[in-house]
Amino acid sequence: MTDSDSRAEATTTRPALNWNTLFRGDRSRINYNACVGNNGSPDIYFYADGFADSVTLLIEDLEQHRGALDTLIYPICFSLRHSVELTIKGQIQDLVRLSKIRKQPLATDDKLEKVLNGHDIQLLWDFFVVGAVVTDRRYVELLQPLTPLIKCIADTDPTGQTFRYSYSTEAVKHLTDVSVINIQVLREVFELIREQLDALHYLTDWLISEYRTGTFTRHLSREELMIIARQLPPRVTWRDVDFDNVKASIKSKYDISNRELSKALMLIQQTRDMAVEIGLPISVPGLSTMDFVQLNDIWKIAWDYDKLKSKLHDYINGGSSAVVPVHIMDVIQSENESIRDAEQAREQFHQWTTPEKLAGLYTLLDAGCYKFPEDYDKGYSYQLQEMNMICDAMQEVREAEINDIWIQSIGHNGYPARIIRKLKIAGFKQEAFAVEENLFAGSTAEFDDALYGK
Repeated sequence: MTDSDSRAEATTTRPALNWNTLFRGDRSRINYNACVGNNGSPDIYFYADGFADSVTLLIEDLEQHRGALDTLIYPICFSLRHSVELTIKGQIQDLVRLSKIRKQPLATDDKLEKVLNGHDIQLLWDFFVVGAVVTDRRYVELLQPLTPLIKCIADTDPTGQTFRYSYSTEAVKHLTDVSVINIQVLREVFELIREQLDALHYLTDWLISEYRTGTFTRHLSREELMIIARQLPPRVTWRDVDFDNVKASIKSKYDISNRELSKALMLIQQTRDMAVEIGLPISVPGLSTMDFVQLNDIWKIAWDYDKLKSKLHDYINGGSSAVVPVHIMDVIQSENESIRDAEQAREQFHQWTTPEKLAGLYTLLDAGCYKFPEDYDKGYSYQLQEMNMICDAMQEVREAEINDIWIQSIGHNGYPARIIRKLKIAGFKQEAFAVEENLFAGSTAEFDDALYGK
């Protein structure tokens, strides 16, 4: 294929730009080319933020005596209102996603389309409020302070016409009953509105992540299940007569049926961070306590424990920010001074590995990436599939993957402190305690004494 053919093919496959004299880019001034359409894929919140930022920037200009206050008040107020309308519509769309995850849709698609195509800001807000309250109780606290502020916008500009045109469609002049608008008051209240809408946005995003775990019932969220778990007696006592009173109290407080309570108790027992609250044993997917003991032993072959012991102890107990220095030359020097027999340790690490152990270690090293134990378990399942495929692959591929995990774990002189921190982050506090006790125990017998109280 010739160069001209390549250029011709690129021209035919590249989407045509619908530029005109006014709306176009300029290659000589690329720093001032804004990305729109699919170039950056801005969503409804991008639009809302743009209108909101323009409010702040225009008011700042007016405070610096740039521009005419009596003319700029209209784009300022229009942009304020429009940013709020777009944010509410974005929240409705997100709430629809959340309600589908909960398998309790808010409304039919036709009704949703009609609502989202409207511009009456009070109707939009009322629709969101009603749907949010029935979706999750946590919305109530955020909705209460916002509702009167949204009403202020609705009372003055219900459908987005007041600050766009001087007269209504009925030939009535706008704002004759307002007369004066102070831009600094406007900014102060708008900052409050924007802050509260941001909090609402954050809550909705969090709830979507939480409900995606699948740990909820018809009327109980995951958070409420956790609250209940913390109020329950140990699992071993559930056959006692007093437990009937506990169940009756929960049903009364949350207004749920026997069937829903049974499902709630089942989920609590199956969900790791809740199971701990009722005294059920948990384990790290793919890894046993003995696996961590063996990894400690392998690490001590690779690194000089006596030289690193003090730094590890300080880091684990919050006494220092890192096991090794920050500067690269200091890192290299520290490693050279503390290394013992990396090759023998690497060989033993290879012998220790199985697909389950590799997947468990890989997932644990990424512990901070998971919001919930259910996400952690999904991550482990994915990694286990990957490790099974890798272990069935060519020897070079398998060894390369194992070496990569080695570098992230035992191959680092601060591994023990890191793995203890990851265990704590993931909620495996007993295992973190066991690893720490084994690390600083002089022998296996001392470790057993420390762990089991002998």
